Amino acid sequence: MKLKNVLFLMLAMLVVLIACKKPEDKKILPVVTTNDISEITKISATSGGNVIFDGGKMVTERGVCWDTTKLPLATINKTIDGSGEGTFISLIKNLQLNTTYYVRAYATTTDGTGYGNTIIFKTSPATTPILGETTITNKLQTSISWKCSVLSDGGAPVLKVGIRWGKGILYPPNNYESPTIWNYLDMNSLEGTITGLDPNTYYFIEPYATNSSGTGYGFYNFFKTSPTTPTLSTRVVTEIKSSTATSGGEIISNGGAPITAQGVCWSTTMNPTIVDSKTSDGIGTAGVVINLITGLKLLDVFTSSITGLITGTTYYIRAYATNNAGTGYGNVVSFTTQMSTLLEIEVREYYSDVVISGASIILYPTIADWDAQTNKIIEGFTDADGIAVFSNLDQFIYYVDVWEATHDNYKLRNEDVGFITTPQIIPHTINRFIAYVDIATHVKGVARGSREMVIIKLERKAVDKSIK
Repeated sequence: MKLKNVLFLMLAMLVVLIACKKPEDKKILPVVTTNDISEITKISATSGGNVIFDGGKMVTERGVCWDTTKLPLATINKTIDGSGEGTFISLIKNLQLNTTYYVRAYATTTDGTGYGNTIIFKTSPATTPILGETTITNKLQTSISWKCSVLSDGGAPVLKVGIRWGKGILYPPNNYESPTIWNYLDMNSLEGTITGLDPNTYYFIEPYATNSSGTGYGFYNFFKTSPTTPTLSTRVVTEIKSSTATSGGEIISNGGAPITAQGVCWSTTMNPTIVDSKTSDGIGTAGVVINLITGLKLLDVFTSSITGLITGTTYYIRAYATNNAGTGYGNVVSFTTQMSTLLEIEVREYYSDVVISGASIILYPTIADWDAQTNKIIEGFTDADGIAVFSNLDQFIYYVDVWEATHDNYKLRNEDVGFITTPQIIPHTINRFIAYVDIATHVKGVARGSREMVIIKLERKAVDKSIK
């Protein structure tokens, strides 16, 4: 009986102990809602949430989480935007362009993490690159260097960059030259050089960058290349004589600026310049457009008369033309002046063999001129040695008339001859002759008497020297 009572008492106590034990606490997660997505870009978006109920525990972390699959978890891709209940704003970054994402807000307590509703959005696709201002870093006659920066790649890798250009000051230009492509290094080193441009010409340039979305263009820029010196050639030297010659030049291009001086320059050494002897043959007209449809430009050809040369000397000559960029030169041409042809006539009395000074010697080109005393080529007077010298003669035979200083004529003795001719003149030497006369008193126009003045003979002296 006692044993039954003891067992009953123990059972009763167990029941009491079980009835008096506190039940385990139930975990209650925070309640949170997700804000709509806004400010969507290629790589970012804005969302947030509102922690409505913390579940009786302190919210230690809140934000949004996202993934490309449904029901993202706050483990990797998430924001942390404070703690506690209430609203919050979240900036979602480092997204991939043109991609669908799932986003929901979250809040965490010691009981766990509660999630809001899921929002679906898609990031923006890539756009064309955005380029900055184009600057000219170096400008020359036929080339320029430029620089530009890529402010944004448009959200996609830049595949190629370059620049396009054309002539003129209108945008866009009527024609672009073939664009040049450079390797893209980084967004701060987009630069290059354009060559083969025309001097003193307006151009338009526009850099570009291309990605998978298309091509973006930078700010266009206008510039004008600097003028260059004229381009020309030297004409062949002609009409070469002992002290003169003829040449000239042909201006192929005025270098993009008006030609202010042109001519030829020469020296006895190679590569003469305008500091040496030169001609001045006006201003040039090369480069002037003569056909507006075809753009044909006028070439300028000029002729130069070269004087003051030294006989028997080799010269180097080249054409020149000057504009505000400087002086351009043509090719060098060499030539040698002719040696001078001299005629020396000595007048002597035939019988006494004494020289006659002060006698007048006249050269005529033809027998008719000699007879009519017209069209004389030159007249000279004998010096104290009875010699007269004639230079720069062009023809080979002359008709000679010898007079006294008072122009009483020394007539020919032989009536059948009627004149004296020089033997053929040898060019580039001193041709020396003696005119022997018989002195007699005579008045021109009066019938000859027995003691008239006559030229008895004209003979060549020994040619004992030449012009060097």
